[in-house]
Amino acid sequence: MAVIPWTGVRRIAIVPVFNREVDDRTRADPRVKRLEDDLAKALPDEASSRQAELASMRAVVRTEKLGEVAAEFDAVHSVERAQAVGSVHRIIPAADLRAELVAAVDRGMQRLDTR
Repeated sequence: MAVIPWTGVRRIAIVPVFNREVDDRTRADPRVKRLEDDLAKALPDEASSRQAELASMRAVVRTEKLGEVAAEFDAVHSVERAQAVGSVHRIIPAADLRAELVAAVDRGMQRLDTR
C-alpha cells in the first residue's frame, strides 16, 4: 500500500511533543528516580560511578519509553485515519503504484507542455 501526499501535515510539529512525552516518562520511571536519589546521597568518591549508572539506566529506560509512546501513537494513527481526516488524499495499493506514478508523471509533463 502506498500513500498519496499529505496535505498540510507538518511532521516537525510532532517531534517536540513526542520527545517531551518520552523524556517526562523517563524522568518519572522509578528506576531512574531511585538512582537519582542514590546519586544525591552519594559520597564524593562514589559520585562518578553513580552518575555512570544513572546515565546507563536513563538510556535503557528512554529506549523502553520510546517504544511505549511509539506503540501508543501507532495504535491511534494509521494511514486510514489520516485519509479519514483529510491528511491523505487516497491510498494506492502497492500493485497499482507503478501505473499511478507513470500517470502522475504524464500529467505533470502535460501541464508543462501547455504552458
